[in-house]
Amino acid sequence: MATLTAEGVVLRDGAIVGEHSATDWRDVYDNLKGPVAVGVVVAALAAGLVGWRLTDPTLDWADLVYSTLALFAISFSHPGPVHPLLNVARFLAVAVVYWAAVSVAYRVISRRSPTRRAARLKRHVVVVGDSVEARTIATKYRAAGHEVAVVGALAAEDADQLTRHSVAVVPSASDKELRAILNHADRVVVVGGAEARAAELAERVERIRGTCTHPPAATVLFDHREFAAQWARSHHQVTLCRSTQLAIALLRSHPPFQEDAMVPPPIVIGEGETAAEIARRVVIGWQQPGERITVHCLGRDAAWADAARASLHHRAGLDHRADLRFVQVPPTRAPRRRRSRPSSPAGGLQSLPIASRWRVRRCT
Repeated sequence: MATLTAEGVVLRDGAIVGEHSATDWRDVYDNLKGPVAVGVVVAALAAGLVGWRLTDPTLDWADLVYSTLALFAISFSHPGPVHPLLNVARFLAVAVVYWAAVSVAYRVISRRSPTRRAARLKRHVVVVGDSVEARTIATKYRAAGHEVAVVGALAAEDADQLTRHSVAVVPSASDKELRAILNHADRVVVVGGAEARAAELAERVERIRGTCTHPPAATVLFDHREFAAQWARSHHQVTLCRSTQLAIALLRSHPPFQEDAMVPPPIVIGEGETAAEIARRVVIGWQQPGERITVHCLGRDAAWADAARASLHHRAGLDHRADLRFVQVPPTRAPRRRRSRPSSPAGGLQSLPIASRWRVRRCT
């Protein structure tokens, strides 16, 4: 039996696909740089202490510690011969100091002007918006090898993660700055949260895109299918519906029927337009001539199942070949926590099994 629920989606090359976790060399570097740096510092300290002891046995512990720490200040002075272990500690300390200096300088330079960096990109992808899909879309494009710039007020955690993946994150941009970012881009993706916000961003991008020397292809993501269809008729932009693309991606990865086996009717559990679109796509994609498909719809309100039936009637004419059976599922309450019985003062007999209590009573 196929039970269909919604999963995360990712937009890539004009389509939304299921989100998968991808690990690249940047993630490996972010995970290993801390432990490696600590290990090098500890190795330098240990080698310095032992090397100074072998080089100059007359030093006491205070001088040993001070001389070892002085290695990290690139300060070394000893007239006599030096033990090889102390030379190893000297080079490790210099490597740690220079690595830290380069890391700090790189962070300062990379975060000083993300707007200028985004404006210098060529043949890149621009993600405009601050919805939940912005980070995922940018990450997927970056993993595919594209240069990516994100224009939107993202959460601090999302912005830091994108910055670590060499994505230019611009919290806000004026029309002049956005035009410079869009001028040599290959594609711009607008992912506003609500419909009004997405329409506002799409209008702004369309207005600025028309003044660019090399206008990029535009893709807009909306929540509702009717709004997306109306927008596509009046604007020269690739318009996608979030619920439609999610339903297509979900049924592509988890088909409700199998070609080589008999399966029970699928079950769609959910609420709202996404659940209605999944039920509708099951009928449109897997209905055979003369066949009547049964889809069980579970939820609290039957409005989304009625909307799916109406859509099949008006758009596809398949309502007489589909049996959408709605089953109302009442909201469930959290299970009550059973109170444990207080133990008997006479040796805690209530906490023992019945047979054990019987033996105890026989013995007493």
